[in-house]
Amino acid sequence: MNEAQTKHFEDIIAKAVQSGKQETSGLVDMILHKMEEPIEKAINKHVNGKIKNLDIKIDAYIVEDLKWKEKAIPVLDAGTKAMNFGTVGIVVLKAVSTIGVAIGMVYAFFKWIK
Repeated sequence: MNEAQTKHFEDIIAKAVQSGKQETSGLVDMILHKMEEPIEKAINKHVNGKIKNLDIKIDAYIVEDLKWKEKAIPVLDAGTKAMNFGTVGIVVLKAVSTIGVAIGMVYAFFKWIK
């Protein structure tokens, strides 16, 4: 719709609203009804179209993220198990060292007594 047509419709709507007559109210309804279709098309194109594109991008990102996670989870689990084994190994080493020191102390005590 060009500027002249827009001005023409604005004038008609203004006159219809100001007059408040029954015969002009149908004209306002008709104009508003005719305006709905172009507005709806514009919204579908510019707003809904961008939302659809965003949905497609988000879906693609989620698929890629899930693929990465499927490959990474076993590696992360293996690392966690290795860390747990290291922790257990340190605890066992501390226990063996403590027992070894205790045995050494007992041995040194008996050797000193002789």
